[in-house]
Amino acid sequence: AIPNLTTPGEVKVSLAGAAGIASGSGTLLTITFDIKSEAADGTHGLTLTRASLRDELAKPIPTEITPGGKVTVSGGGGGSEPEPEPEPEPEPEPGEGIHLTVASATVESGATSITVSIDVDNAAGIAGGDLTLTYDSAAMTATQAVASAMVAGAGIIAVPNLTTPGEVKVSLAGAAGIASGSGTFLTVTFDINADATPGTYDLTLTRASLRDELAKTITAGDITHGKIVINTPPLCCATGGIITVTDAEVAAGGSASIEVQFENIQGIAGGDLTLTYDSAVMTASSVTASDLVTGAGIIAVPNLTTPGEIKISLAGAAGIAADSGTLLTITLGIETGAASGTYDLALTSATLRDELAGPLAVENTIPGKIEVTGSLPSGGISAAEVTASSGDTVSVEVLFSEVQGIAGGDLTLTYDSAVMTAVRVTGSSLVTGAGIIAIPNLTTAGKVKISLAGASGLSTDSGTLLDIAFAIAGDAAPATYPLAFTRAALRNAQAKVITATTTDGAITVVPPPPDTVPSPISIDFNPDEGDQEKAKGWYADKEKIYELQLYVDDAPEINGWSITLEYDTTLVNFVDTSFKEGDFLSSLIPLAFRRDGYLEIGGTVLGSDATNSGDGWLGSLSFQCTDLFEFDPCAAVPIKTEIVITAVNFKQVAGNEDKRSVRFVSSLTGNREAPGDFNRDGKVDFEDFFLFADFRGTEVSYESCNVVYDLDGDNDVGFSDFFLFADDFGSEARPKLIALAQQHIGLPLEPRLEQNYPNPFNSQTTIKYFVAATEPVRLDIYSLSGQKIRTLVNRLQESGMYQIEWDGRNDDGATVSTGVYLTRLQVDDFSQVRKMTLVK
Repeated sequence: AIPNLTTPGEVKVSLAGAAGIASGSGTLLTITFDIKSEAADGTHGLTLTRASLRDELAKPIPTEITPGGKVTVSGGGGGSEPEPEPEPEPEPEPGEGIHLTVASATVESGATSITVSIDVDNAAGIAGGDLTLTYDSAAMTATQAVASAMVAGAGIIAVPNLTTPGEVKVSLAGAAGIASGSGTFLTVTFDINADATPGTYDLTLTRASLRDELAKTITAGDITHGKIVINTPPLCCATGGIITVTDAEVAAGGSASIEVQFENIQGIAGGDLTLTYDSAVMTASSVTASDLVTGAGIIAVPNLTTPGEIKISLAGAAGIAADSGTLLTITLGIETGAASGTYDLALTSATLRDELAGPLAVENTIPGKIEVTGSLPSGGISAAEVTASSGDTVSVEVLFSEVQGIAGGDLTLTYDSAVMTAVRVTGSSLVTGAGIIAIPNLTTAGKVKISLAGASGLSTDSGTLLDIAFAIAGDAAPATYPLAFTRAALRNAQAKVITATTTDGAITVVPPPPDTVPSPISIDFNPDEGDQEKAKGWYADKEKIYELQLYVDDAPEINGWSITLEYDTTLVNFVDTSFKEGDFLSSLIPLAFRRDGYLEIGGTVLGSDATNSGDGWLGSLSFQCTDLFEFDPCAAVPIKTEIVITAVNFKQVAGNEDKRSVRFVSSLTGNREAPGDFNRDGKVDFEDFFLFADFRGTEVSYESCNVVYDLDGDNDVGFSDFFLFADDFGSEARPKLIALAQQHIGLPLEPRLEQNYPNPFNSQTTIKYFVAATEPVRLDIYSLSGQKIRTLVNRLQESGMYQIEWDGRNDDGATVSTGVYLTRLQVDDFSQVRKMTLVK
């Protein structure tokens, strides 16, 4: 329950939950009012002007409203009767009640980020409440109010309101009370005004209304108010100036820029400065002179050769006109593994000179410090890209990659509300397992807002953060609709900001898939006897004729059949009279009918009782390439066309027909007669290898005319192409070929695991790996927790480049969940691991 009491005369309350109230009737909310002392006697109405309730699927719940609440005021300032003396409230028993203490601080004017704690003694049972702290807004400004770990750990949400100058309001709401303990309850941060008058300023708790989990008031016993004492800054510059090193806050792995500033020093023209730092944590990378320095013609010469020390020499003919400003900017890189903490930057030497080389008085040097807060993530937040059809409800996962310690934050994702509606947001098992609450706001069409709140951060740096469900409109047009992050503010358990990049997602709406079944009839380009399952024809060229064999698998008892073939008539044409029946039905009368863009072929048995069922060879037919299908060895992509079986019809013996909509794809691709015969002499030998070696490591392009060497079609001439080339080499010559490859093209001498592609993936990914010699090979998939998911390879393999597909299933055939998985290649004593991300 999130209240908004900022508008006088109005109480707004937003409710958000992942599950609905199970059943029953009773109290939903309790609202507390303070009656003004001058309020007139009479009855004052309480009117419920809006009651919009929703269930856990965000659907509206019909609600009848009884608006007739009221508050009757009697004995107020407007009545004629004297106000009766209030009955004294009973004093709490000794040792009972809550004791609140506001801490104090001593600062100087202009100080920032001054934290003052509100401590509690005997916090047991506190589940909610309202606190108001007043301060002098002429001297300071409250910038932040944060619940302590004790409060957040009990699942209590603290909602601050700092909009009124001089006042800090905090509302607390939780389902269960704090179990026990004493300590810091809240922390309030102030910035002191630069022109604040020195003096003592009170911090007064004017309201401390606390409640237990049943919304009953808990007596706040003793309250100790605090104060902020603002001192007069020390007069340090009466006889000389100041050199100051500024502070910085940065995450481990990042870089920090600090300034060297001067004050009350007139005519700087030269000098020498030495600044020391912790070289185990950071490294100085650059020193830059300010505009004041370069504008005066002064040269700054840094010396960064000694770890932990920065030396700068200044030399110029004329002095700086100003007596105060920035002298230098120094950049330091923080080590990735640096521990959180504060590290000093000390000015161990500061000698300044004027244009006559005379010394300039430096009365004081003020060191700086760098606060390292935590690891800087190298990854970020991303929304998945998914596919859906109109009318579907689809889930989109929000993933985080290499982001450490997420404990809270706010995310906003926009979408096209004319096409889809966000219906549900669910925290992942990682989020709920860490005690983090995900509070969605789906009230604004086209926007998903999610607030995350938890007392401790996620233990892993990669995985699924949220799942957002979208309902696609029934009339949604096929297209790709972006899901764009407009806000991604993440925080760790200490409420520190976590820097993370964002990657937008998308929902692609596609037409509903046709109702097809696997084709029982297939195409084989290999003319040898039996189905060789070669559905691709290579080395296509103009006027070349290809014979296609037709095979059937698991046919019912039939005496006739037919199929529909679709193809591109600009690239291939059916050769008339080429259709011949096979031995599956020996008395078949073959028939072929050419249509516009497709072909119907088949036949039936007439005058015979010949029938058959099961598997067999149905027949053969031929296609010829047109003149447009001309092989070009310099083409970036070889010409390719498809011949597709789209329909099958079995004529069954009983007289009925078994018609099926199917899709079996075969293809013809332009390439040369033998993939490795680069010099076209009719054989694959060492001369072809040395031609290949000249192009190894090049990117395929028309200008280089090297597409013939890209045997795997990945637009790069690499080791995988070499192993395809080596397959055409005889086994006897292969050891010599491997030795030449190690010498001339840098073939690795040890195994290697490539990064899977695509990555991330949502259904299937390809994993390539290299084996240097004949060895036992294992390729396994593991979860981040170390649990083995799937063994893909476990056998002896010869030297070569291999690839295998993983379909996102475990050894039992079950589909695994979205997340980050590890691929591990082990060859004898060698082991290598790579990460891959499955997104559904």
